[in-house]
Amino acid sequence: MQPQKTEYKAKMINTKICLKQATIFKSSIAVIVEATMQKLFPLLCCLYFLWVHTVQAQEQATKNPLVVGFRSHYGFIIPHSKAIANVSDSNPFGVELNISKVFLKQSSWEKCYCESQAGLSVSYFNFNNPTVLGSAISTAVYFEPLIAAKNKLFYSVRGSLGFSYLTKVYDTEQNPDNQFFSMPVSFLLGATFNVYYRVRPTLLLNLAMNYNHISNGGFKQPNKGMNFPTVGVGLDYAFQPINLPNRVGIAKKSVDYQLRKQLWAFASLKTVNEPDSMPTTHTVIYGVAGLVSKNIGRYNALHIGLEVAADGFAKETLRRKNSNIDHHQIIGLIGHELWLGRFMFSQQFGVYFYSPFRTSPDFLYQRYGLFYQFTPHLLVGASLKAHRQVADIFDLRVGWKW
Repeated sequence: MQPQKTEYKAKMINTKICLKQATIFKSSIAVIVEATMQKLFPLLCCLYFLWVHTVQAQEQATKNPLVVGFRSHYGFIIPHSKAIANVSDSNPFGVELNISKVFLKQSSWEKCYCESQAGLSVSYFNFNNPTVLGSAISTAVYFEPLIAAKNKLFYSVRGSLGFSYLTKVYDTEQNPDNQFFSMPVSFLLGATFNVYYRVRPTLLLNLAMNYNHISNGGFKQPNKGMNFPTVGVGLDYAFQPINLPNRVGIAKKSVDYQLRKQLWAFASLKTVNEPDSMPTTHTVIYGVAGLVSKNIGRYNALHIGLEVAADGFAKETLRRKNSNIDHHQIIGLIGHELWLGRFMFSQQFGVYFYSPFRTSPDFLYQRYGLFYQFTPHLLVGASLKAHRQVADIFDLRVGWKW
């Protein structure tokens, strides 16, 4: 009997040991699972919110159709200066890819009382002169109001702003003939008139007439800038049918014809090149402007005003000549504003009332601007100043209107 009791006790001890080991293993598994869940929980939360965002984006896409477009372009270069006339006889050609959203919401329509789309374009242009002009790879954002968009044949006007990477730029020894560009990264401004033909609800044929301008805005000289109009043909594909709502009979807000005041501050950089032993110097051009504007319709306004500027480029140029001529300027302004929702396109003429020293012999200039209204009072944007067809400076502007 004694051996049996001893064997029984040994089995009980082994059983208890196994149960204890199982308990320890179970606890270990629980700890591991808990630790793993603690580490995975943030990731799961991120995945969850990403999924929610994706669903919301998909829902938004059902309201604002996504459109992808392709264009091929062919054009010519405007020989606006004698310095670039001998290299302006080529014909640029290129391709363009557009990705945009068509805004269908009532709130979007009410901003300009028109259908519209906005997007991003990526383009490649070959200037057909590989040794001197090379090519440009560009990207730009654009806003495009649609005219008579419910018809099978309809139109649009597009304004775009972006950057270009240029493969050939000015070099005093290796490429002295290219006075269009002196910086590999420059600004791109574009205006386009489009004609669309709706083949079916998701497919559009496109004919585009473009005016393109590339320059560095005076940051570095020489900077003649290139103006090259092109004609483009292509296709647009919508990932869902573009069913425009019927907005006939919807009341429009009355137009405010009272005078509005605007106060602007601006700044720009411009480089004085290195002559002889003097170093290259970066200068600042800054100033303020006051305008009075008045609506002449729902989308159009006219303005007049005055601008005061301190021209750092002129100041440095005069310093190098040991001259004490005043570098300040007082300029009279008159211009037009095209308002499309929160976007404002401006075209402006400036007349030098006071400018003892000017880098251009012209007594007037033109300025083209693109601005976005963030609040009922605050506007932010950029403008290009040019003397006839030669770009002078590209500046950033902040405005307050009331």
